[in-house]
Amino acid sequence: MLRICLMTFNISLIYLFFFWYTLFYFALIGYNFSYNWCKIAGLTLSFSIFLIILNSFYTFDSFSTKFQYLESFEISVSYLKSLDFIPVENEFYYNFISLFHSAPIPYITFGLDGISMIFMLLTSIIFPLVILVNWEQSLHPMFLLNNILFLEFCLLNLFSVLDLFFFFFFF
Repeated sequence: MLRICLMTFNISLIYLFFFWYTLFYFALIGYNFSYNWCKIAGLTLSFSIFLIILNSFYTFDSFSTKFQYLESFEISVSYLKSLDFIPVENEFYYNFISLFHSAPIPYITFGLDGISMIFMLLTSIIFPLVILVNWEQSLHPMFLLNNILFLEFCLLNLFSVLDLFFFFFFF
């Protein structure tokens, strides 16, 4: 079977798209702008995530029993380790901050198996349709759109995260 892969699936690419939309939205907040631009950007974001996940669904090896598209990110606590400006006289804060000097570095790990791949595909199909159905919403349209996109972000993370703590965090 010939498989044409446009790109390898990268979970961090989804984060990058959500980050671009957030920058676009906050750049326009101070200006007198039409809400249609943010609606178009939100629909483009949701549809592009659908295309990325559709491509990954096409290249997904359904016969493998292992997790695929594994990614691991280090959560930096260096800002907590650099808080040496607290005076030694304040014993409680000094002891609290000194705990982080020997703490292990936490990681968050993402990956997909067969059922989570199907759930991500269904989520990415539903949310562009939800945005289109609510296109003419006149009462707080940006609040609704941002909540829809935030819910999509949390659901995609919920289905792809492999750590139990972050699973409940996104749940």
